[in-house]
Amino acid sequence: MAAFVSPSSPSTPGRPEVSIVLATLNEHANLPVLIESIHSQPLPTHEIVVVDDGSTDGTRELLSQLSLRDSSVRPIFNDRAQTLTPAQCQGIAATRGEFVVIMDSDLQHPPKAIPDLVRKLEQGNDLVVATRYGVGASVGSRAYNRAIISRCAEILAKLLVPGARRTSDPISGFFAFRRDAYRPVNPKYRGYKLVLFLLSECRTKRVSEVSYHFCSRTNGSSKITRNWGFVKVFLIEAILARRDQNHAGPRSIPSTAAEDSLAGDAVRLRPVTVVSPASVLRMPEPSQTSVLPEARAEKQAARSVSR
Repeated sequence: MAAFVSPSSPSTPGRPEVSIVLATLNEHANLPVLIESIHSQPLPTHEIVVVDDGSTDGTRELLSQLSLRDSSVRPIFNDRAQTLTPAQCQGIAATRGEFVVIMDSDLQHPPKAIPDLVRKLEQGNDLVVATRYGVGASVGSRAYNRAIISRCAEILAKLLVPGARRTSDPISGFFAFRRDAYRPVNPKYRGYKLVLFLLSECRTKRVSEVSYHFCSRTNGSSKITRNWGFVKVFLIEAILARRDQNHAGPRSIPSTAAEDSLAGDAVRLRPVTVVSPASVLRMPEPSQTSVLPEARAEKQAARSVSR
C-alpha cells in the first residue's frame, strides 16, 4: 500500500491555530492528495483530524502510517459507519485549534479556499461559509436530479431556519468557525448538514462567505444519499436546528418519545481510537444511545408474544 509522506508538513508539538476536520469512508485514493494539498497552502500551524467510519479499502492503514510520519495528522477510527454530522462533531471534539475548518475528503472542496476562510475568521467573523453561489463561484457539473434535490434543501433551510438566510449556501459542507462560536450538537442527531446548527446558533453573530468552485469527484463514490431520502433526513435536521435556534447553553439531549424519533436512532459505536505519534487516547462511547430499529422491533414482538 502506497503511503504519503509530506516533506513540508508542519510540526505541531503545541496547540495548532487551525484544525481541519475530515470525515472519511473509503477515501484511500483521495486522502494523500488532499493532505498534501492542505499542507501546501499558506496556513498557520494546523492539524488535520480525520474521522474514519469503518473504511475497508485501506484508508485506515494509510491513516495509521501517515499519523506516525506526520504529527499534524490525527485519525479517529470507528468500527462502523455513521452519518456525516455526528462524524464531524466527533472530530470537532478532538480538535485543539482556535479556528476549525470542516470540509469533505473527496477533493470536491478545494484546499486553496482554506486560507480565505481562515483570513475571514481572523478578521472577526464567527462563521465563514464557502459558497457555490457567490461571485466567481460555481456548482460544477452535477446530475439534474441532484441539482433539484439540492435546491429543494436550500429552500427548506431558509424557510425553516431563519439563521440560514444569512448565507447564499445554507447547506454547504465546506465552512469554518471560531471555537467559541460552537456548541456541541446532540450526539443522537443524524444527518449531513452541520452548518445548519451553526447558522441557527445565537453565538454566530457575524457570518461571512467565501466563493469557491465545487469540483467533480474523480475517485470513489458519494456516501451521502442523493435521492429523496436525503430530503427526508435533511428536513428532520432542519427542524432540529430550528428548535435549537437561540437556545442558550449546551444543546439538551432529547427526552420525549417524539423528540427521540426526530433525533433518529443512534448507531452504537465501540470506543474509538485517536492516533497520534505521542500517544493513543481512548474516547468514551456516547452516553446517550438508542436501540437500533431492528432490535426495537424484536423487543416489541417478544412483548406481544409474552402477552
